[in-house]
Amino acid sequence: MIKNLRSSSFKNYCLGYRVSRKKQLEMDLKCEEKPITFRKFIDWGNDHEVNGVAKWVKINQKMPTHILEDQKSFRLEGWFEGFSISTTPDGISKETLLEVKCPAAGVKNYPEVDKKGDDISYDGFPSEHLCQLYGQQMIMNKLGYKIKKTDLVCWTPKHTKIWTVWLNEDYVSYMTELLKEYCGSLLNNKKPLPKPDPYQGKHYIELTYNNGV
Repeated sequence: MIKNLRSSSFKNYCLGYRVSRKKQLEMDLKCEEKPITFRKFIDWGNDHEVNGVAKWVKINQKMPTHILEDQKSFRLEGWFEGFSISTTPDGISKETLLEVKCPAAGVKNYPEVDKKGDDISYDGFPSEHLCQLYGQQMIMNKLGYKIKKTDLVCWTPKHTKIWTVWLNEDYVSYMTELLKEYCGSLLNNKKPLPKPDPYQGKHYIELTYNNGV
């Protein structure tokens, strides 16, 4: 059984976003990893993370710490019932965390409207990353950093978007309860996980950079 929950998988632990909570639980009880698919997308994103960081630096005229080969994994031990939680942000600049995504192997950025032509909330913000970003903020603050926001940089060769996601303590509380519920199921060996109630609050997200056409 795993004893560390990574922020990159919080969306599965809490909401079953890409992997159902049930399936994630089965894998974590056996310390198994989901087989990697779409390897080319992952490799492309890893190879071009440097471009996303460089774009942020150029716009903000600041050099963050813990970037690229100097990235650091931050771990909070003894968080709950013997479980730790950890995160590896793509950079830190005082009160701001940096997270870089390179979607669709550079072919397109996240859309601002869905397939029906309806506007997507918060200027097209990719909601699948919310748990990871809030999880990063939560962990870093518990470790003594004074994080107030995260800049999510979504980079492609022709189009970059940056969303600023402000700390949302209400959502952190919502997510924390779901994480603890998940830990309880691990400890009790497949204790049934109920479908989580949708979050009813408001996020504070702003599209702060968009050079697309």
